Amino acid sequence: MSDVTIVEFDVDLSLGHRWVAQGASPFGVRPVERVRLDFGPLYPTKAPGPSYRADLGRGFPHVQPWLTADGRPVPCLTEAPIDDFHAVYGIHGLIDQFVAWLKRAASGALIDPHQGWEVSRRDGYIDSVLVDVAAIRRLPDAQPGGQFGYAYLQTSFAAHRLGAGDPGSWLGEVGDVVKLDDASLGGRVRGDVVYGEGVCLAVWATSGEGEPVPVFADYEPDDVETYADLMAKAERLKVSRRLGMYLDIVTNNAPYGGNAAKLPVVVLMMVRRPLPLAGSESDIEVFAYSLPLTFPSKRAKLDPRTRVDRLAVRDRLSRQLLRRVSGGPEIVTPWALIGAGSLGSKIGIHLARHGVTPIAVSDKSQLLPHNVARHGLLPTTDGLGLEWRGPKSSALVEAVASIVREPLRDLPGDATEALILMEAWADAPKVIVNTTASLALRAGAAQTPSSARWIDAELFDRASLGTLRVEGPGRNPSIEELAGVGYAAAARDESLAQHIFEGAGVSRLALGEGCGSSTMIADDARLSVQAAVMAEAIGQHLAQMPTTGLIQTWRRDGGGLSHETTPISPFFRLALADGWTLSIAPTVSAAIDAEAGRWPKSETGGVLVGRVSFITRTIYALDTMQAPSDSKRSPSFFELGVVGLAGAISDLTARTGGALYCVGTWHSHLGAANPSQVDRATAAKLAKDAPYPLALLIRGTDGFQCIFAGYREGDR
Repeated sequence: MSDVTIVEFDVDLSLGHRWVAQGASPFGVRPVERVRLDFGPLYPTKAPGPSYRADLGRGFPHVQPWLTADGRPVPCLTEAPIDDFHAVYGIHGLIDQFVAWLKRAASGALIDPHQGWEVSRRDGYIDSVLVDVAAIRRLPDAQPGGQFGYAYLQTSFAAHRLGAGDPGSWLGEVGDVVKLDDASLGGRVRGDVVYGEGVCLAVWATSGEGEPVPVFADYEPDDVETYADLMAKAERLKVSRRLGMYLDIVTNNAPYGGNAAKLPVVVLMMVRRPLPLAGSESDIEVFAYSLPLTFPSKRAKLDPRTRVDRLAVRDRLSRQLLRRVSGGPEIVTPWALIGAGSLGSKIGIHLARHGVTPIAVSDKSQLLPHNVARHGLLPTTDGLGLEWRGPKSSALVEAVASIVREPLRDLPGDATEALILMEAWADAPKVIVNTTASLALRAGAAQTPSSARWIDAELFDRASLGTLRVEGPGRNPSIEELAGVGYAAAARDESLAQHIFEGAGVSRLALGEGCGSSTMIADDARLSVQAAVMAEAIGQHLAQMPTTGLIQTWRRDGGGLSHETTPISPFFRLALADGWTLSIAPTVSAAIDAEAGRWPKSETGGVLVGRVSFITRTIYALDTMQAPSDSKRSPSFFELGVVGLAGAISDLTARTGGALYCVGTWHSHLGAANPSQVDRATAAKLAKDAPYPLALLIRGTDGFQCIFAGYREGDR
């Protein structure tokens, strides 16, 4: 310690006359305590190390599990890292904390009942065991079994140089309760690491019939170092007989498929405290240890000097842990992810880290070198990176499964086939998240018989614009209808149109040769920002699906994003001839009603703007155009004018890159919406020359009717 400056000083704690007369408080703290601060070579960047006299002992909460080099206990003075505390409050603040700690130790007030029981400090433990802590804490109250005071559990582990000198680091994981005869035991060496399976013995104190459950209110440090220490602690916690007996059973009877082998056995001692643990609703504290046992062995007793390693108890990786750390609600809605590319992989990983995992992932594409630029997964350094060159869906499934430690289904093929497969599952998804940006898949989604609602995620203009479309209840509006609403909105909003319709929105980068070797240009950072907010929104929707359709947009605004949410009411769907349908946006219905209201004594009309899908056999009426100025209106007829109409339609189609065009006309009747002979003749004339089906919509006092100006595909 030649590079350490040691400063000792006396602290008058003003304990009161009675404790001063007695020479100490009931907890052994003296009226004047000599304490120490060790100033290292990195002071003042590193705070001085506090310690107190060794004979005061370590039986206090907020005491570190280590000692100074000369065996002095180290108090835990600050909730924040001590270096950070010292940086803010300086040496005087640190001394004030030391004085406050000693005063509370003197009166036994280091545990605040309002905050809960303070567990033994385990800072700095190298070895740890991963446990489903909530499940373990339920064992003492479980029926049957809880009254017996013990349980065997399967474990797995990885250790460096286990059983040979310095054990290095050790990591174990406790699994499910198992019968001892069914436990898997064994080890295998890979390099300097031993991997294996072992057994865990969990023990707890029990009570006789009609007796209270044993509760232990005495705080003690976790200072076990040998088997003798372990049994002494077990004696104080009333589990020594049980622990010794069942350890003997383990060594004498546990199966092992080879010659005698020394393997670690995890011991969990569960202690019921008088208060719930701080930050928990449970009153059970878990102490964990690892000790080497030989399998099989007839040696019933362990050497008291056998080394026992203290283990830090960590929560086992699970969806529940991820949700708790992320702070989100439990989500039980089964959902599937279609598309494991750049956007889909990032959304999938974000949601998995939130504990929200799909039941299946589908993508027909393979990972290619250019995907490294922004995919959510990373290639390996092995060989030519052949592990990277697999199906995108398989890679993402493996990554998500490694996060949540739960299996999910891989569907590396055509999305339509995947949807048919999923529909037959008992746990068929209730929500489909589509990130493919495939026009064919989006249109085909409306054809699937599933009642699962779709959420469509799409990026435009080098990820400057992100759009999330959420289908309404009963899949009305559908994602195809919502996409049409988005196109209509962009046609009216020049700033939005620049993202969706203009050159940057559709720029592609050719990669290699042949079909299917192009991708949108967008850097990883821009795409990741969009993927993150989309994943957050999808998680919220999965927790509680909206009561209407929704369109959410995120636009880059400097270094951030501006967000807008637009609810979309159901579309009005009219059946037409030959299996076709007219789907009318709510804004179109409202515009027609408003225009008819302007002409209460005459028929009036206009042009329907939208899209036609030959996959869904649907005409989508997404917007209207005002009737030209030379249109004629009377109580008995409406004649659509022509002045400027062709130019206006051509301009719209050009501005929207062909996304929107004329899909028919509408006109009103002052009475019922029954088509007249003139209406039918007009439809027949339009159908003769139209390159695609058109709709002649009639609005009457009794609602809508429509004449289908269709054609036979075979005649074209």
